[in-house]
Amino acid sequence: MFYDRPVREMLVDAVDDLPAAFTRTDVVRWFNSNYPAVKISTLRAYITAGTVNSRSRRHYPGAGQLLIYNRGDGYLERYDLSRHGQWDEWGQRINEARSAGSLPARRGDSEVVNRS
Repeated sequence: MFYDRPVREMLVDAVDDLPAAFTRTDVVRWFNSNYPAVKISTLRAYITAGTVNSRSRRHYPGAGQLLIYNRGDGYLERYDLSRHGQWDEWGQRINEARSAGSLPARRGDSEVVNRS
């Protein structure tokens, strides 16, 4: 590690410093100015992991961080539970996903079928 703090903590600072609506490029520029040794690929992984409505977030370390909400118009904003609702590790709104039955099957969700 080049810095005395993990990238996920630095990302919180970036989101706090940026305008209410920002892009991934804005985050990369902030890091280039403040923490230039952080690799862009690492940063992009942490942005994805910290984006509550990203369906890819579960594949990244740090996916428990509820930091960013993707507005769907090319902009991101700081996640706010009261405005954006609750999201699961699959990037789906919890109340919508459960009621619609749209959660993907997960290991252990159903009985194992013996096909021998």
